[in-house]
Formats: sequence, structure tokens, C-alpha cells
Amino acid sequence: MRNKRLLRIIRLAALTALQIVLSRFLSVPVSGTLKFSFGFVPVVLAGALEGVPGACLVALVSDVLGALLFPQGDFFIGYTVTAVLSGALYGLFFEHRRNRRKLWATALVFAVNAVLVTIALNTLCIAFQYGYLLTETRDLANVPVKFWALLPKRAIEAGIMLPVQTVLTHMLLNVMKLDLKLKDIHEKQS
Repeated sequence: MRNKRLLRIIRLAALTALQIVLSRFLSVPVSGTLKFSFGFVPVVLAGALEGVPGACLVALVSDVLGALLFPQGDFFIGYTVTAVLSGALYGLFFEHRRNRRKLWATALVFAVNAVLVTIALNTLCIAFQYGYLLTETRDLANVPVKFWALLPKRAIEAGIMLPVQTVLTHMLLNVMKLDLKLKDIHEKQS
């Protein structure tokens, strides 16, 4: 029992470290608010292996540690919340996969994440962080132009990353069966 818990902690720590490396050092910045990264992969693997708690923990710890150890601008808690929400979504969908996930279903998860998290919530976080929404807004007609200008950039990022995320996740979990291989190693060692 104790070995299982230790192996789970080690696995989550390794995925956290991998997420920090992929998102902080191997991401490609396009503009001030736009970057392409494969930092989703460790969170997806954590979701497949450990479910919602594991994916949320990897997302939370990697975001906070990454911001503290390797800052890229000011820390804003909204990004941490959206990272945890993405982790929860990945954990809900990819946990305990007994059947193969269809490519379209995997694409749907990433599309929902793109619309809700990348385009909506992260854009809102950028707008709050940089003061684009500090003016009084009572309806959509009064929302500052800078906020609306962010949306197309964010939508382009999400649109480009959607097929990449879908195909890479499908390959890792269905073709390579990486999550099942890691679970087998875990069960053999305990």
C-alpha cells in the first residue's frame, strides 16, 4: 500500500516537472499574449492515470512552481484557476479509459477546453491582468476595444492547437497506449 502511494507521488512529481519544462522552456512565444506549447501532455497523462485529482494537482503545482521558479511576467491567479479547470476536464474525460476513445470525442474535449478556457477564461484573465476591463462595463457595447482585439488571436491559437492536441493525445493514449503501459508498470511494482 505504501509503495503504491509513493509511486503515485513520484509519477505526479515527474509529470509536474515535465509540464514545467514543456510550458516554460519549450514553448514557442508568438506575441505578448500568445504562445504555443505542449504543456497539456503531462496534464492529460495525469488525468488518464490518476483522474481528476491527479490532473488538477499537476496543473496547480506546475503553474505555481513554474511561476515562482521561472517567472514569465507577473503572476495572476486566474491563469492557475484556468489550468486547474483544464486539468479537471482532462481528468473527467480520460480517466479509466476502458474503451478506445474515438478521435472525434478527443477533439470534442479539446474543443470545449479551447472555447471555455483558452478563448473565454484566459482572454478574460489577460484583460483583467492588463487592465482592459477596468472601465465601467454595463453591457457588451461598452467593453473596451482592447478586450475584443484579443479574441481573434486567442481563437487562432486555439484553432491551430486543436488538431495538434487531438492527434497527439489520440496517439499517446490509443495508439501507444502509454497510460495503460504506465499502469501496468505501476501494478507490477506493487
